[in-house]
Amino acid sequence: MKNLFLATAITAAAFFAIESTAQEEKTDPCADLYSLATEIMTARQNNVPMPGLMAIMSGQPALEAIVRDAYSHPAYSVKDNKQDAVNDFANDIANACYAQ
Repeated sequence: MKNLFLATAITAAAFFAIESTAQEEKTDPCADLYSLATEIMTARQNNVPMPGLMAIMSGQPALEAIVRDAYSHPAYSVKDNKQDAVNDFANDIANACYAQ
């Protein structure tokens, strides 16, 4: 699972780097990935159905993998636990990205 996580983060980082280059913007792809991971895990913690997110990410295998990874984690009912799960997930994704 750890290897899938790392491969997903690397692929997603590459995706964001290509997008940034195409738009000629100087952005941090790992920060963009962190933001996306935050949104995905927030949706997970709020019980948004997985098929909806998968439809949004359709055709982008790396982003689909991040959604699958998020939904492999439990959803919590306590607000603080939800926020901890979001922060931990987004930081793990960003950490894998920055490690490259």
